[in-house]
Amino acid sequence: MIRAAAETLRISRVRYVIIGGIAASIWGRPRMTLDADIVIVVPLETLADLLDSLGKRGFQVTPNTLKKLKAMLPSKLRYEKRLSVDLRVASYSLDKKAIERAVTVTIFDNRLPVASTEDTVVYKLARFNDLDRSDIKAMIVRQKKRLDVEYLTRTCRELAEETGDARIVENLDVFLSWL
Repeated sequence: MIRAAAETLRISRVRYVIIGGIAASIWGRPRMTLDADIVIVVPLETLADLLDSLGKRGFQVTPNTLKKLKAMLPSKLRYEKRLSVDLRVASYSLDKKAIERAVTVTIFDNRLPVASTEDTVVYKLARFNDLDRSDIKAMIVRQKKRLDVEYLTRTCRELAEETGDARIVENLDVFLSWL
């Protein structure tokens, strides 16, 4: 699944970054995930062509997929029976930063751009469910001494302002108490 998505994005010359459980597994503790969360930068007028290419690679693309992505909402593209890619068009400054700061990691013999530890933490703080908390704690255990807390704090505050979601800053305060 990740190989098919990455090859399609590469061939389509789409800039992207892998976030979510895969990124958290790289920077923290490996865990099972049945999806790949990917943020892309793509002109909206070429989005239909990209989805057509993904469909030809085995991803289930529906008319609603294009509609959701054009509305800057995430869309799940099923792959085979149990796997999927959660695709989202970059719409926040965090997305663009994550793509610029991505670290190239080899996964299943593929060199893939993965969100940095700090950007992964910020994405996790934005949602902050039980799994996100667990992922963040595992990343702290492995990466604490290397974390750029100043960047992370600044980026969280920017995302909270952009989204109008004050809970992100509250979640940041919880995170900082764990350090």
